[in-house]
Amino acid sequence: MLDRLRNLGSSASGALFLVLIVGLPIWGIIHTFSRHGAALGCLAVVLPPYAAYEGVAVLWETPKWERVWNDNSEIAGAAVLKSLEDDTRPEQVAMKSFIKSWIGQIPESRRTALRADLDDLGHTFVHYWQNVMDDLAAGNDFRSMTDPSLGLASASFMQNSGLSRIWNRWVLQEKTTQQEIRDRFRGASRSELQKIAHSGTPESERLLAASLDEIFGEAGQ
Repeated sequence: MLDRLRNLGSSASGALFLVLIVGLPIWGIIHTFSRHGAALGCLAVVLPPYAAYEGVAVLWETPKWERVWNDNSEIAGAAVLKSLEDDTRPEQVAMKSFIKSWIGQIPESRRTALRADLDDLGHTFVHYWQNVMDDLAAGNDFRSMTDPSLGLASASFMQNSGLSRIWNRWVLQEKTTQQEIRDRFRGASRSELQKIAHSGTPESERLLAASLDEIFGEAGQ
């Protein structure tokens, strides 16, 4: 009985040793090519100790998608908001393609949360635009981008550092933006301004939904 247990222990130890000696470097090579690119991947091929280290390092390394979370969230927000203008310029197409590739690397739970934040950002901007057009039509002072009607205190996108940077940057240049709006619609009648304010909202919401579907790979599904 004791001999059998010793044999089982020896077999288990041998299997574990084989996994560590053979499996860990192989996993390290795959991980290195995926995470660090071809140059370090090739180095892992010719240096098994480095490959083994990379095989273990995956346990504590921050995933690449997470290291660029804030910056790429900001780019995603910019891409979605440009879509509200039905922008189809090559740089906009390239921006969406870049973000779509990054989103494909994100775990499902974080991807779902990001989509909700982008949707919240888009709808808040549409609400702000409607405020501005209504105020312009009524001859009132413009409500600001921090107006309570926008619900920024509870807006989910304000908890995302990248997306909140977009909004806060707009707040800083709000006076310039409002003057540009006045100049753009100078001479328009009150009825024309009201029509623009309310007819534009459904179209903006359609463009927002279509952009999110495209970026998150759901268009046509």
